[in-house]
Amino acid sequence: MKLGHLQYKVEDLHRGVEQFRDLGFTVEYGSGEDKSFNAIIWFEDGPFLELFSDDYLKSFKMKLMMRLAGMIGRKGLVERFKYYQTLPLGFCDLCLESKEDNLDKENEIIRDYFDFDKLKGRRKTASGDKLKWDLSIPRDIKFPFLMSAYNIPQKPNKINHSNGAKGFTKVRVKSRPEFFKLLNILVDDDILTIDEDLNT
Repeated sequence: MKLGHLQYKVEDLHRGVEQFRDLGFTVEYGSGEDKSFNAIIWFEDGPFLELFSDDYLKSFKMKLMMRLAGMIGRKGLVERFKYYQTLPLGFCDLCLESKEDNLDKENEIIRDYFDFDKLKGRRKTASGDKLKWDLSIPRDIKFPFLMSAYNIPQKPNKINHSNGAKGFTKVRVKSRPEFFKLLNILVDDDILTIDEDLNT
């Protein structure tokens, strides 16, 4: 797997988008601007950056969704969103992405290490594409979540940021010893450096 994207928490999505645009990044909303809960910053190389808002995490819609998710046993999803709510603004999570349109192979590997939720992601883009993808959400929030490739490729053929940004040069994460081996089995990505840390 590769590092698919990093998640970045902003207080208000529209204000966050404008702030990143003011910094010279090209930003697109995940769906229609008025109803989108996220925004994307693509790069020519490596993972993209996903912006999502603290306001959305605290919204009635999200609270209702999390209540329903808890009722059907999606503990990994519920605990992860609760964890996001406790974090300060900025980087808060990362996603490992497969080249395949499913996570069957990866799920066979991770099931020996922890319990996880299997989900189907769906969203309609601003251009009208109906996206579908698979997700595996570990119930241990200290492990990244897994995602399949989109059913319709979304990365633009040409990406220009007025500030000249091309992508992340290095992403460094700390991992518990029991997960260190698993991450090295799953991930083959020069951008990602994994440090073993007893205190993580």
